Amino acid sequence: MKKIVRVVFAACCSAVLLTSCFNGKLKVKEVNFSDGEVQTQQSIVFTFNNDLVPDSLTHKWDSTSYLDIKPAVKGVYEWLSPNQLSFAPSESFMPNTDYKVLLTKKLFTHSKKTMGIDDDPILFHTPYLKISNVETFWTLKDGNSALGVFVGVNIDFNYAVSPSSVLQKLKLTAGSNVVQAELVSADNGNQVKLLFKPQDGTKYPCQLSVSIDKGLICVGSERATDKALEYSSQIPRQDDFEIVSALPVFQNGESYISVQTSQPIADNDISEFIHISPEVKFQVTNQSNGFFITGDFSSKVDYSLGISSQLKSIFGKELKSYYQATIHFGSPPALYRVYG
Repeated sequence: MKKIVRVVFAACCSAVLLTSCFNGKLKVKEVNFSDGEVQTQQSIVFTFNNDLVPDSLTHKWDSTSYLDIKPAVKGVYEWLSPNQLSFAPSESFMPNTDYKVLLTKKLFTHSKKTMGIDDDPILFHTPYLKISNVETFWTLKDGNSALGVFVGVNIDFNYAVSPSSVLQKLKLTAGSNVVQAELVSADNGNQVKLLFKPQDGTKYPCQLSVSIDKGLICVGSERATDKALEYSSQIPRQDDFEIVSALPVFQNGESYISVQTSQPIADNDISEFIHISPEVKFQVTNQSNGFFITGDFSSKVDYSLGISSQLKSIFGKELKSYYQATIHFGSPPALYRVYG
């Protein structure tokens, strides 16, 4: 009798376990964007709580739409392991955009398992629109000294924006005074160039507060900012000509040195005032508040950059002393795989 009871009890336990297995839901237990942010060009990876494909189907491109991604984005899938799926977009994710992912029954295409699917959406977003930097400097309007001296302001964003849209929502405060900015930029871009006439009585250096009211959108996105974008910078002394920074930059697969100055450089042969060691052939391009140095720079070399104190601004001022900095490019940023 006891033996029969034990057999019945074991059978019941087995039934409970099997029922539990089949009633369990397929869920995502891990993603490679734990903070919810995904770059516009990267693969996203989902790890499930169950194996869904045999080893023979891993590391092969697959066009099956295993996931429902909204807004829709074209791409291909790859099983990295029996329970890990990667999605590689064939076009970039849209900038400044919220995405939602739902699991679909197509995930069981290569599995004999039967179970429910977790219907909770997986949320992620590309980096939201923000101000990444603000540069300030003293300049002339249209190169005309008769109009007086102006303060130039370059506002850098992480995405391209409409300069006129920025101006409509912009508030600039120099010290304690709200100032009226004028647009220099005309075309959409990541940098919006402005200038304003400084008010009498303001002492420099002083803080410049930048505020762009909510509702701004960037190129390629319909999502408007839900709060004001704010950034604080400093307007330098008007009488001083100085190197503000000299930084290595990677852009469009090329490396260059970006030198920012507190006043525009006089239109002459800037290269004669520059020394780079170890020697490398370079070219100099004048900018509104500094210059770019392009050349065949190596990521394995530390460069010594020297700028002569005889370098002059458009106001005829020279640097107070010889400028020297070490430039280290390091390794270029990782390139995410995007398939087309």
